Amino acid sequence: MEDQASKVYVPPHSVMIDIETHGSDVHRHPILQIGAVVFDAEFQIHSTFYACLNIQTDRKPSPETVKWWQETDSDLYRELCERAEPHELVLERFAEWLPNWPHLWAWPAHFDLAFIRSYAMDYQNEELTKKMHPCRWVDCRSWMAGLRRGLITDKEHEKLTTDPPPFSGRIHDSLYDARWQVVCLQRVADLVAERERA
Repeated sequence: MEDQASKVYVPPHSVMIDIETHGSDVHRHPILQIGAVVFDAEFQIHSTFYACLNIQTDRKPSPETVKWWQETDSDLYRELCERAEPHELVLERFAEWLPNWPHLWAWPAHFDLAFIRSYAMDYQNEELTKKMHPCRWVDCRSWMAGLRRGLITDKEHEKLTTDPPPFSGRIHDSLYDARWQVVCLQRVADLVAERERA
């Protein structure tokens, strides 16, 4: 029988979110892409969201970030731009897709989640603003650091989070990255449980 005391706590309605952007300023630069997955306490994925956003007139891409994209993966950047939809429609769909009272995870939370909340507030999407409230944010790095409690060395932790996860896709494609982040959580949780049982 599995030792229930060794299982980590994952709150209900957990949603891992990853975004790609045209810059790093939450209030000035556009979001390029949103990817998200709903996952459970066993780190199984149940639902996904994926969309690319158009560039708004009041937000301008950072030239440095556009250059970074061109040097990193220009083909992916072009594909994401070509898939762009009106941001208002994407925000509406995302708000509808999110569970009620979600626990929102990101890596790091203060970047990805703050960007989306800024959009929700700037474009007056009340439902999304409510669901993106910071009181429900979970930062992946902080969660893993708290879980480790000295049971995992820095070297082991680095190896766990840099091995490619078993998902097809491309790095810097937000849905792929969101799935990868859930795998990282599971790897750390499994190793901690194993060490606690030893």
